Amino acid sequence: MIDDPSSRTGILNRCLSFGYWTLFAFGVALSGMALGIFVAEWVRTPDNGSVTFLIGERWLNLFLLCIPFGETLHDAWFDSIFIHLTTHFPGMFVGAVGALVFWVTLSMNASWQNCLLFSTSMRRIGLFMLPLLFYFVLARMEYNNEFLIRQWIAFLPLAIVFFLVAGAMRKIQSLALPFERKNPASSEIDYRIPLFLLVAFSLWRFWDWYSICWMRHNHFYSQAYDLGLMTHVMNRFVSGEGLTSSLLVSGGSFLGHHFSPILFLIAPFSFFCPHPETLFFVQSALVAFATIPLYLFARTYLQSNWVGFAVAWMYLYLPGLSNGVYGDFHAICFTPFLLFWLAAEAVRGKSRRFWVALILLLCVQENMFLYAFFLGLFFVVHRRFRMVGAWICGVSLVVGLLIFLVFQPMFRTETDLGYGFAHRYQDFLPDAAPTESGMGDLAGAVITQPGTVLSLLFDETRLRVYKLFWRGPLYLPLVNPAAWLILMPVLENSLSSEAFIHEWGGHYGVGPASLTALAMVAGLGLIGRFAPTRERFVPIGFTLLASSIFWAFKKANLPYSIYLMSIYFATPHPSDNAETYRILMNEIPPGSSVAAQSYLIPHLTYQDELFQLPPGEPVATGEIIDSSAPNYDLLEPDVGWPDYMVYNPQAPEDIHKKWYNLWFYNRDSTLDWIDWLVEDGVYLPFYPRDSGGEGESPVRVLKRVESRE
Repeated sequence: MIDDPSSRTGILNRCLSFGYWTLFAFGVALSGMALGIFVAEWVRTPDNGSVTFLIGERWLNLFLLCIPFGETLHDAWFDSIFIHLTTHFPGMFVGAVGALVFWVTLSMNASWQNCLLFSTSMRRIGLFMLPLLFYFVLARMEYNNEFLIRQWIAFLPLAIVFFLVAGAMRKIQSLALPFERKNPASSEIDYRIPLFLLVAFSLWRFWDWYSICWMRHNHFYSQAYDLGLMTHVMNRFVSGEGLTSSLLVSGGSFLGHHFSPILFLIAPFSFFCPHPETLFFVQSALVAFATIPLYLFARTYLQSNWVGFAVAWMYLYLPGLSNGVYGDFHAICFTPFLLFWLAAEAVRGKSRRFWVALILLLCVQENMFLYAFFLGLFFVVHRRFRMVGAWICGVSLVVGLLIFLVFQPMFRTETDLGYGFAHRYQDFLPDAAPTESGMGDLAGAVITQPGTVLSLLFDETRLRVYKLFWRGPLYLPLVNPAAWLILMPVLENSLSSEAFIHEWGGHYGVGPASLTALAMVAGLGLIGRFAPTRERFVPIGFTLLASSIFWAFKKANLPYSIYLMSIYFATPHPSDNAETYRILMNEIPPGSSVAAQSYLIPHLTYQDELFQLPPGEPVATGEIIDSSAPNYDLLEPDVGWPDYMVYNPQAPEDIHKKWYNLWFYNRDSTLDWIDWLVEDGVYLPFYPRDSGGEGESPVRVLKRVESRE
């Protein structure tokens, strides 16, 4: 006899069932909370403790505003021992809500073919999420700092949960529908793509907002190279002057400096909005939305939607990617999207669209032929993609030769072929002047000096860089030997003698990040060839994703790391204020030639001619004079004296390179030179026009004297 629900026994059973599931839900939420607390503790350090507490307090206040009796709970929280959890509150909230959402979502996915198994699915998956409670122990260890929580320990409980839940879902699905049948919804739309679009859009807007509004450009952290240069080039191009700029020390067209005809595609944006913010807007979008073609490539190559989903998310968490977005603007920001698009088209089969992706990729920059060539070689080693790989290799080599031997010499009119190249590889070309050697000379030197190559690649500094980029995904890019072909262009950076390049800083990290993403797909492809690992492909992919996320929270740049966020919060702003904008925009007449400090130039790109401070190279009666020489009267820029000079004598000489220039490399020498110009009557003070006042910008403007006796 079935109990009447309205009877006393039925009501009691319903209450017991409600209590059971409430307790179960509390356990799942507590598991997610444990993970969130550990992540918050994982990124907390003695240096950023106050900042993480401030962030947690803001989250807590917002949460309490949205619930009843929030003010009372606020006072109770901060008057109790819970105040010590304020730092961890963002992790607690996101972890608890996320665990509950995933619990219900995964349970529905496992039992969608038979709703009678939904409660069973909820119970089994909920039980297998409970190992996350171990993160309470790890968080306590991290707090006491008595035990070093290594990377593999940090993600191990989460990896165990992935494998247990995946196994439970397979068993429940087999019970729900014993015979094989595809979910009809999967053939209509891939709901992962809208999710990627949402994530990419969010990152795009954050990167764009951060680069422009929060800390970077509007607070005078952008530089002449490359944001000022690229904005000036685009502004002159849309005004009919071609891809030229007075900031190009190599002379001629920008295409001779970097062969980047891809810039023509963003010319319409610059025409309607000729400002540096436009380039930030384009760069952030290109890097963020590159995850879509990467997912399409990974999904096809790995023959798994969910593993492709995981590896595409891993790309977004690669250290150096955000740093590249913040490194002002550079044409290499087109690389991730076009490289992933080329890979996706290559594995589709019978697709001729790969020609479009290939040509556009080769138009990004002169060294992109290396990226395309080695990607083609990777496809050549696969029987299915051998033909398309051969075409990619052949076209890449031909275009590379044309660029270096024909196009760049044609557009670079004032210097030789190797300008700006040989000095980066002094370990291989120690006696070569920058204008005397090109790519061929470097290739020959590298081949004939394998010992030097190995000594550099295994140098302590470079090993630290590889660890930063590849330890997060557990060195997955190195798993497949065929993936080493994809990573070969990384040598171009790694063999450089300049630390900023071989440390993959700024925009130099975008290329390695793109290649690393493709190499991760290749590594997973090899793992998926074996039956035991193929059966556990999805939990393996999400385990690697979890490891990457943990690594990003500790090492990657914004928006992932609270630790690095605290550094940016603590970084003092330059000594400039809002008045500086007015001076740069209103005090200097448009159409002038201006020499300025590096960090001021991106705000002067509407002028006809721009120069670093001091401008040009010094010449005197045909001879180069040492910049330390006391006889300043013999020094004169070869470009002539610009109409105005703009500088801030209070700007610190720090890592932001506010005093970076092509002649003097320190503030004191530059200021001495400027003082001499005023004393000798070459320039007169133009702004400020009086003794100044409180709150006035420290920026100073000098105007060239038209004629001197």
